[in-house]
Amino acid sequence: MSSISDLLQNIQLSTGLTLAEVLARHPDIRRRTAQRWLAKMTEAGQIIAIGEGRARRYFPIKSADAVNTDDIFPQHIPLFADSIDILVYVNRPIAILTPVGYQRDFLESYQPNKTRYLSEPLCRQLKKWGIPDKLNSLLELMVVRS
Repeated sequence: MSSISDLLQNIQLSTGLTLAEVLARHPDIRRRTAQRWLAKMTEAGQIIAIGEGRARRYFPIKSADAVNTDDIFPQHIPLFADSIDILVYVNRPIAILTPVGYQRDFLESYQPNKTRYLSEPLCRQLKKWGIPDKLNSLLELMVVRS
């Protein structure tokens, strides 16, 4: 008989499974039991559930330790743990990314060398922290592209 750890391991080795696929791989688990276990693993942060109803898929969560960053980033450049976490985050499967929209009016209202994307209080705070204006402009570009 399959256990919750077998189910978790099966999801971790996959690129995402629906409930139907889980039940096909574990025919000895009842549907309601599988749903309860999947909900428990999702709440515990062991897996990610995306979608609703029959379209819902369960994806593995890869920790920074489990991901080989050499495939993502050159090995000769050392990375801090926070940087590795960011790499893992931005290299998630596209199916689990949250779609975002843009406020077109906000972007189109920008006039180079006249207006700013960052608010005046935020610019003053950055200057107070010693962040030069050129870096401030770079931050504005990053805000636009993100």
